[in-house]
Amino acid sequence: MPIDADDNGNDDGSLFCPQQVLVRNLTDVFLRDGGDLRHEAADVTLENITGERPLVRYRRADGTAEAVECDFVAGCDGFRGVSRSTVPASALTEYSHTYGYSWLSVLAAVPADPSGMAIHSLGLAGILPRGPHASRVYLQCAVDDTPEQWPDARVWHELAARFGVPVPAGEIVDKRIVPLRGVVYEPMSHGRLYLLGDAAHLVPPMSAKGIHLALHDTEIFARAVIRQVEEGDRSLLDSYSETCLPHIWNYQAFAAWITDTMHNAGFTGHEGEFRKRIARAELQRLFTSEAANKLFGELTAGTN
Repeated sequence: MPIDADDNGNDDGSLFCPQQVLVRNLTDVFLRDGGDLRHEAADVTLENITGERPLVRYRRADGTAEAVECDFVAGCDGFRGVSRSTVPASALTEYSHTYGYSWLSVLAAVPADPSGMAIHSLGLAGILPRGPHASRVYLQCAVDDTPEQWPDARVWHELAARFGVPVPAGEIVDKRIVPLRGVVYEPMSHGRLYLLGDAAHLVPPMSAKGIHLALHDTEIFARAVIRQVEEGDRSLLDSYSETCLPHIWNYQAFAAWITDTMHNAGFTGHEGEFRKRIARAELQRLFTSEAANKLFGELTAGTN
């Protein structure tokens, strides 16, 4: 997660904070300041979200049933959470796009050497560090592939072939297929329920913008709640969805561009060669055009 200003307020430096560290730091600050955080809540349900006082019911780990009465509910429970499913289907419009390829995602107990991304006729490949002795491997694959079709030996063979250099093999801890898709639900609120992050939208992981969009939603929502509590003005809450959506669609556009540029979309023959050269021209422009490079930098950093 890039932060585009240093401690002195200068905007020419960047600090990259791993997502898990950011979550840990925010949690520490929340608890330090007296926040009430409850883990392992099961059977969560939302009631009266269009009324004056919504109710969140859940069951604790020991089986005790509890309920929390709210002024507002922030639905931050992910794409398959209960928040969005509480909203009547007739009140939401889904816009979605499924890409014509998926990722095989592998967690391996080996250092990321080499590290980075590679574009190859066999498909995209990536290996990124997840600590000094672990790495995350990504291999473009067919949408109907299963993990069983990718035995460990094939994973290491394909990774080496796509990078064009030998890759040290090691223990594979986890292996799964990740579909690539873009999804947006509009509007992002219903009554006193507000959808944030993956509960409201998905971007393909190639863009690395999931956490960025979630934090942007959170900032907009937090400012709106503060305005309501301190000034009795709910105008920012009323415009929450309209404020968030242009930013979200901007990054859906970026995600679609970078995802299709970096992948072989399954085209063969003349069509495949044409698309390959289009992608090469797109990438070369980033190194030859100051304006293109600046725009890419802004979108990558999340400042556009």
